[in-house]
Amino acid sequence: MRSDILRLGRSTLIYGIGQVLVRLVSLLLLPVFTSYLTPLDYGVSSILGVLIFFVTPVFALGISGAIGVVYFERSDPRRQSATIWTALALVTVSAGSLVAIGALNADHLVTLLFGETPPTYDLEYLVVLALLTAGMSIVSLPMLLSLQLAERAKSFVAITVASAGLSILLSLVFIVVFSRGVAGFIEAGAIAQAVTLLLATWVSILRIPFRLDVDIAFALLRLGIPLLPTFIAALVIQQANKYLLQAIEGLDAVGLYTIGFNLGMLSALIISAFTNAWFPFFSSFMERQSAAAPVIARIMTYYVVGVGSLSLMFFIWARPVALVMLQPRFHDAFASVGPSAAAQFLLGAHSILSATMYFAKDVRYAIVIQGAAAILSIALNLALIPLLGTRGAAIALILGVLSMVIVQLAWNRYRDYLAIPYEGRRILPFAVLYVALAALFLVGRDFPLWLELVASVVSSAVVAIAVLALTTASERATAREIILSRVRGGTTQA
Repeated sequence: MRSDILRLGRSTLIYGIGQVLVRLVSLLLLPVFTSYLTPLDYGVSSILGVLIFFVTPVFALGISGAIGVVYFERSDPRRQSATIWTALALVTVSAGSLVAIGALNADHLVTLLFGETPPTYDLEYLVVLALLTAGMSIVSLPMLLSLQLAERAKSFVAITVASAGLSILLSLVFIVVFSRGVAGFIEAGAIAQAVTLLLATWVSILRIPFRLDVDIAFALLRLGIPLLPTFIAALVIQQANKYLLQAIEGLDAVGLYTIGFNLGMLSALIISAFTNAWFPFFSSFMERQSAAAPVIARIMTYYVVGVGSLSLMFFIWARPVALVMLQPRFHDAFASVGPSAAAQFLLGAHSILSATMYFAKDVRYAIVIQGAAAILSIALNLALIPLLGTRGAAIALILGVLSMVIVQLAWNRYRDYLAIPYEGRRILPFAVLYVALAALFLVGRDFPLWLELVASVVSSAVVAIAVLALTTASERATAREIILSRVRGGTTQA
């Protein structure tokens, strides 16, 4: 078990380490961006982001969920090459259709997204550029997935980090130097995505023998298209609250919510690294599922206590960070920082719970789970936003994703999937602490910075003590051993 967990840990570290540097730079530049942009600018950018998030999975044809199943169906290099190339052919046609349809209907999309009286931006240009960015992202998808499936994590990270770093640099230049405003964000993202496409083509697809297979195409579509509602449902849970917030409270409220949401997304440094490593990891147990049960149970414990503690820090430190890093007009954005991090944390937990569904090849039922959560999420947003504004949208976000986790766990038991002996005696006490502290730090207040800092330091100490209490002496000893070996290894190389 230990070797399996360490293998997952190494992959997670590789996926996460580059993103840490990029997101750190992005965080440090936040005071600059909030000096040049208004909440309204962030609101426009966020709604365009919602457009990208929704069209990408639809026109990707569910390939991201289907390609792994087809790729690992046989240990045949020729079939695996054909899987990647065939997937690329399918999404290229689909992405081209997206850009063409979007360009021809840009005016209608502007009305749909922003209403009859949009703000004074060249929104048709921005919508077309956003769709072009989405199209390039869709075409890049099979190439990047091929790197993950072949466990070429370093190549994957190099490409994605280079793209993210370029996007930040260009955003800085376009917004600060050329005063491009919100257009600078979208233009920087488009250029960075074009670079990702070029790098992915060079590193991945050109090194794979060219093969197309009609049977594989039908297999990908047969598996992928039924997954589209699940992707859409997941996006409704995470992104639809921005659109509803705009309709009820206006674009300025969306801008405030988005600043906090993006700060909370810093937690995705670890969580996305974990989920990127998780799929190929648990897929390696496809032929020995009984051996996977205790490993998955222990990974869930470490994930909940370890990553959950990190997620909780976003509630605890949200307001002091907002007071220090943001302009005064953005201070209220702190309310969505913790909920954003909590949503990412819960999505990671859901990905662990979903492994047994993949083992049973029952992924077609994912729409039952995520669809129910999406409907509940919309209802929660409609109920809470009029009462609590951006804080209501943030709370609805947490509850929507939490419902998906709870329903997935219940569904696993109902369908009698592989039984996983989850360690409730450690997970449940931490969950109680998490809920208590999260609720405490979500409350609106007007404390001075020094008092916020004292509260954050004390609460962080409480979380650290709880983590120590929930780990065994042997686990702490193993952690020390791993850390010391890494330090010594780094010193030796230096």
